[in-house]
This record gives sequence, C-alpha cells and structure tokens, in this order.
Amino acid sequence: MLTDDDKQWFRDILDGRLDALEQRLKDHTAEAVRDMETKILTEFHKWGSTSDMRTRQAIADIGMFSERLLNVEDRLTALERQRGKTQ
Repeated sequence: MLTDDDKQWFRDILDGRLDALEQRLKDHTAEAVRDMETKILTEFHKWGSTSDMRTRQAIADIGMFSERLLNVEDRLTALERQRGKTQ
C-alpha cells in the first residue's frame, strides 16, 4: 500500500512531466506556426512580384496601344482634311 508521501511524490513527478510535455508541445506549435507564416509570406511575395510585373506590362501595353490609336486618329483626320479639300 502506498503512503500519502508516496502518492504526493508520484503526483509531483507526474505534474513535472506533464508540465515539460506541455512546454514541448507549445514550443513545437509555435515553431510550426512560424514556419507556416514564413512560407505563406514567401509565396505572397512571389505572387506580388509577378503580379506587379504583369500589371506594369499591361500598363505599358495600354500606353503603346493609346499611342498607336492616336497615330491612327491623326492619319484619319489628315485624310479627312485632304478629302474635304479635293471635293
């Protein structure tokens, strides 16, 4: 039969082991969360960089298209003027 002192000793050992286990679980969870955050931020950065490049390219393409459209409009206006003078 266990004495009260033996029972208390056993409880103290279990409490210590449970506390250590809890701390290891907390540490492991915190490390896993940090790793996941790092991975997510890295992927968002990659996506943001490529998205930014695509946006800049689209803006440049629109600018070039606008220039070409203005050139076509200028040519059309010149043709309409010439046509008006000859009639």
